[in-house]
Amino acid sequence: MRKPLLLTVLFLALSACDGFSVRSTRQEGVPPALLGEWRGTWASDGVVGGGDITVRVQEYRDEAVVGVVFDNPCITPQEYALAFVAGGVELRAAGQVVLRAEYNADGALEGIYDCPADTGSWSAARVGDLPDILDLSGEWSGSVEAGTGSGELLLEFGQSVQGGDIRLQATFQLPEYMPLPLPMVGRAEFREDHFDITLTTTVGVLPAVQMMGVGNRDTFAIEDGVILVQGGLLVPFASGVWTAAPTPQ
Repeated sequence: MRKPLLLTVLFLALSACDGFSVRSTRQEGVPPALLGEWRGTWASDGVVGGGDITVRVQEYRDEAVVGVVFDNPCITPQEYALAFVAGGVELRAAGQVVLRAEYNADGALEGIYDCPADTGSWSAARVGDLPDILDLSGEWSGSVEAGTGSGELLLEFGQSVQGGDIRLQATFQLPEYMPLPLPMVGRAEFREDHFDITLTTTVGVLPAVQMMGVGNRDTFAIEDGVILVQGGLLVPFASGVWTAAPTPQ
């Protein structure tokens, strides 16, 4: 049971990392020059110091999927708007530009950041491509194994971009224990050789179900997953492991 325990810890860690979201203000696609992973540094004009910055930009259905690692007081948990402007990019919060950059002669990004807490400069160079985002939409089937035995698992995914993340809208059903599917919401992240998903039933739904899974990009199947169940009388177990793959059409 070592792997399920590890997955549970990872699931809880991912669930706690909410609050920073980015949405694109442009709908006709992300500039190809911006796609990929960017790494660089930032430096304060004052006494805050400096540090590293990482920006990851992908695209799904003409919308930007963005991840930013920037340990600076100007970047706080809230929703940001990503705007593609002539020669560069802007990150805005409540209509105000917090981060701005333009491409220099070498193709790197150079710019400034500005907020009441600090001002300064930053730069980042593109270090490589990022993996394509897969479309998980559709019906999936698999199984759940728990201390009380095993059972059939049915999932159906819808996928979209919200707040710069890949968001999942899903239904979840264990036909042996529940007559109707339960609504779930979650996220997906796509790595070089695998993808991660997290799901939770919507507020007020019982039983409350949380799921985390690691999928294989080559087989397009979730091979390692953990499920946690709380409340309700339908499901006779509190935790288990699960696997799933797209249902053959």
